Amino acid sequence: MIRKFVNRNEKGAVIVFFAITLPLFLMLVGGAIDFGNAYIHKSRLQNTADAAVLAGAREFAVHGENDSIHPYADDEAARYVEHNAETANGSLPSTIKGKRYQAKQVDNVIYYRVLLTEEVPFYFLRILGDNFKSLDIQADAVAAISATSGSGEDVFIFSRDFSLVNTIANPDNFDEDG
Repeated sequence: MIRKFVNRNEKGAVIVFFAITLPLFLMLVGGAIDFGNAYIHKSRLQNTADAAVLAGAREFAVHGENDSIHPYADDEAARYVEHNAETANGSLPSTIKGKRYQAKQVDNVIYYRVLLTEEVPFYFLRILGDNFKSLDIQADAVAAISATSGSGEDVFIFSRDFSLVNTIANPDNFDEDG
């Protein structure tokens, strides 16, 4: 009884529909995997930047550095970046391609900043062309240190004035003078 209502001319329609939608479905799944991978890298890179800025800010305070010269802070921040990159990647080489350490004083507050850039490769989306081989992601962390606080022997003397500022809420524009 049911066979009377089925049009015999539509037998291959499911195969054609499947052949058309399968590549689109695979591209969506591949994009989800690639962007999920980029999200994981961004999360790890942000954790690395956060750890590095705290370590650098501590050295900044301990050695009484100023906003124009801060080698101890930069060295300690770089050490944390390298250590965290090795830990996150295991035996793979680090893909962090840009590291920037800055300090800037605004009023009585010194902002120490770590800006990291990493190139994350795409695995599935690269079939779309040269523009989809990789994605550059950035992590930015800023520590605020009061310039008028105590002796600088321990960073936690800034317990009320020491804070980590997210990029979105950053009150200072570091890109103005470099």
